[in-house]
Amino acid sequence: MTRTKSFWGLTLLVVLTNLAALYATLTRPGAVGGRRVQIPLLTAGPGGMYRELGERLRSIVANDGDSRIELVPLPTNGSVENIELLARLENAISLTFIKVPDFVRYRERCQEHDADSCQRRYRSLRAIALLNRDALQVVASKASGLRQLNDLRAPAEDQCRSRLTAEAGRPKCRVYVGMQGAGTRATAHALLSPLVSAAALDSWEQESLSLTFDAAANRLRAGDLDAAIFDTGYGAPAVRALARDSRFELIPIGADAQRQLLERGYDAVTLPPYTGSTNYETVASRTLIATHEQTEAWIVNELVLRIERHRPEIEPLLTDVVSTGAKAPNLITDPDVVERYLAEIPLHEGRREHISGWLRSAPLQLFGFVALLGLQLFLLLRLGRAALDRTGPIGPHEEPKILTAPVIAAVASALINAVAGFLIQLIKRG
Repeated sequence: MTRTKSFWGLTLLVVLTNLAALYATLTRPGAVGGRRVQIPLLTAGPGGMYRELGERLRSIVANDGDSRIELVPLPTNGSVENIELLARLENAISLTFIKVPDFVRYRERCQEHDADSCQRRYRSLRAIALLNRDALQVVASKASGLRQLNDLRAPAEDQCRSRLTAEAGRPKCRVYVGMQGAGTRATAHALLSPLVSAAALDSWEQESLSLTFDAAANRLRAGDLDAAIFDTGYGAPAVRALARDSRFELIPIGADAQRQLLERGYDAVTLPPYTGSTNYETVASRTLIATHEQTEAWIVNELVLRIERHRPEIEPLLTDVVSTGAKAPNLITDPDVVERYLAEIPLHEGRREHISGWLRSAPLQLFGFVALLGLQLFLLLRLGRAALDRTGPIGPHEEPKILTAPVIAAVASALINAVAGFLIQLIKRG
């Protein structure tokens, strides 16, 4: 009797230990006691699409009862600053846009001068999903007399008469070129460098240092600016309001400027008109949901699951532009498509870990645990009885034979759990 109790006690201990190890291995870290883990979501300043998109993502995640994360939108200066912040914040998610050729060139150039910093900022960037395009849109006051971007090269006498033009040492025209750390500033620099002097561009950059899209739009309305450059989604609040105001208009960037930006990795696109019937020919780049390589995989997986589940609630904000090439979807979460489009930016490992909601449900997890336990106890019952039957009468050296049964039980239980874990991982990745 003692021998039988010893066997079953050790066998049950082995089974439960193996099941506990399997559960600890497959259960992701996350909310404890019903609490959600707060995740920083880097957006941009007011007036652009990132703020609206960030709030929409926060809302759908907050209202999803199964979510184990809570997104906390953080206002930033924009895309460039977001990449910098990803290297400093733990488990942060970023909305940014990437011009792949420029990104690669800058990454390689800074690698030569500051390898550690470059590793943190650029080589550690990981893709999660692609959103719609950010489009270059140049808005000018009709009172400025500017009719095309090329007018900034040598403004005529009757052009650019903003209220602040008379200040000494200032360029004749006053142009908003985006905040420091904003993607708009990077695009504006590439756009304007061939047209104006370095001094004029530097002056505009200094004046735009801390101006959000909304603040720039207000300065245009006040007559303190002649034009403003925005690189943002079609329909961004600041641009939409200006374009529908009869005092302002979108001015063409010109064929030469478009060609130069296409060479830098932008896409040629056509924007639908805000008013009237004239389309707007310009360039655009893809918006990226990105993170750092050290962000925990389960967090990325949670976010992608919410995006896929609530796609109809997100896509109205992602009104895409019409590309002169093949039209891409407004929202791309397919890992293979993301990797093909962003060949130089690796996909985050958590993006491939997909497990259906039904597989994560508590009742199914309990059922699986009980089923595994029952299967192992059934097999070990047969195994144990056979082992005990072979042991024979108890003698001074028989106890080690009794202990061989739990050893066999341990191996069998570990194999069963290993197979179960492997199958679950296949489902998660497939």
